Amino acid sequence: MKQAMISWRWWLLSLSIPVGLVTFRMIYTHSLTYGFYYWNLYLAFIPLLASSFLDTTRSITTRRNLLCLGTWFFFLPNAPYLITDMIHFQERPPVPAYLDIVIVYSAAWNGVLLAYASIMHVEKWLLTRYAARPVSISLIAVFLLCGLGVYLGRFERFNTWDIIVHPLTLLKSIGARVIFPYQYRQTWAVSLLFGGLLMAGYRMLKALSVPVMRSTEGLQK
Repeated sequence: MKQAMISWRWWLLSLSIPVGLVTFRMIYTHSLTYGFYYWNLYLAFIPLLASSFLDTTRSITTRRNLLCLGTWFFFLPNAPYLITDMIHFQERPPVPAYLDIVIVYSAAWNGVLLAYASIMHVEKWLLTRYAARPVSISLIAVFLLCGLGVYLGRFERFNTWDIIVHPLTLLKSIGARVIFPYQYRQTWAVSLLFGGLLMAGYRMLKALSVPVMRSTEGLQK
């Protein structure tokens, strides 16, 4: 429990950087510029929260685990989606450009970290039930689908709620891209690039964390 509290405190500190700076900016300029980061960061936090409630002592088919997995999966693209919010950056006097740069970059890396942390939770949870190979293959599919989700959100302007509010419209849009991939080359290019980038970063983060963990264990001994 103590370790969990420390973990959440670090998240609170990390998220307070973009949230605090946006709040300061809105007070200073009396405008709502970059106010959308409140909502986008909240959506990006949901996958981490959902993955944290997975129950390792119960079957994957229990109501709680299915709800947590479903929530995690459908909200996951909202986390790396924050990278694409960087397109909103432009110099807006009298606010110094460096302040806005810190806002968009801190929000972007919070989104990536939130995505990776939630995926790590799910991967660890899955490995208690399944072999490493099928879990790795499943994660590859998750990253690619996450890339597709980022595309649908940024370029087609769909959001997570459309799964419930406009399911047929969303399915038709995805179906057309699956049936006629050559007509939607941008869709698959963005999906593969984002999915591949996220997957490479995740693998790199895990590879770098192993030596650090081993060094820490050595010091404790």
